[in-house]
Amino acid sequence: MNPYQREIIRLRELLQAERRAARTDHLTGLQNRRSLDGLAAELITGAVRDYAVLAIDVANLHAANVHLGHDAGDAALRRLAASIRDYDHAFRVGGDEFVVVLERQTNPSDAVTVANRIRDVFGLTHVAPGVAIFAGVGVAWPTRVGYQDLASVIAEAQRRMQLDKTDTKARYCLHADARATLAD
Repeated sequence: MNPYQREIIRLRELLQAERRAARTDHLTGLQNRRSLDGLAAELITGAVRDYAVLAIDVANLHAANVHLGHDAGDAALRRLAASIRDYDHAFRVGGDEFVVVLERQTNPSDAVTVANRIRDVFGLTHVAPGVAIFAGVGVAWPTRVGYQDLASVIAEAQRRMQLDKTDTKARYCLHADARATLAD
């Protein structure tokens, strides 16, 4: 192989690495929002069928960063990323927001099991008195909510995630109030 051929191969490899980096979140190693757009196109063409969407929000991540430092918050995000199965499509779409597309989901209980496993990664991790980080998770299926496009299914999963976060906060606040009452 002559030097020109080696240089062409090196440049191709560099280009491929740049393309991967443009579609990957550097902290978690998950795909980013740009990659989610590509999956949406596959769903429209019918290349992916029978899927469920999880919307995940890591609540109080900012508090973890403030009280414990950014390394602790970063570790929490990496722990969440590690809990997602390799064959699912996982995307970091914001600082503390994630979307996971689960393929071949004909049984709703399978998606709920995955959601519970992700939620259990944190439980209620206390970062300061009265402050805990936890994952709010919402699950939606296009066939169950009557939507055909991925954006609508994600919006429904995010709506359900907000309900889950509110419910979790209510349970946590009740628990914290009960501890304070017992301490008095």
